[in-house]
Amino acid sequence: MPGHIRGVEVAFVHSTNGQRLADWYEEVLGLPRRFGDDHWIEFAVDGTSRFAIDVTGFPRSEVEAQPLMISFTVDDLEAAVRDLAAKGVAFYPDAERTIFDVGPTRVATFRDPDGNWLQLAQRALT
Repeated sequence: MPGHIRGVEVAFVHSTNGQRLADWYEEVLGLPRRFGDDHWIEFAVDGTSRFAIDVTGFPRSEVEAQPLMISFTVDDLEAAVRDLAAKGVAFYPDAERTIFDVGPTRVATFRDPDGNWLQLAQRALT
């Protein structure tokens, strides 16, 4: 069976001080903002990569407590979750309820063997 992952969809950091952190990335690192609201601030990088800040509140979920998240692109989110769950991958909160709509993207969050949270992402067809 071939793998489902075909690239990195987005790398992002969780922050309770999203606007302050976004100002730092923009003013100090020189990353131009592409989009921003009270929940998600995205920066323009090279046209193929995405970097963002996910603004979190309190209480934070165990996933949001992890500072950095990498989200991998897949073509068929349901099939990827099904195949990985069959291989023993632990999804959040579980394999049956892991897929969430987040704007134009559907995501499923899971742990690697070291306990790091990662995501699978499938963009909506446009």
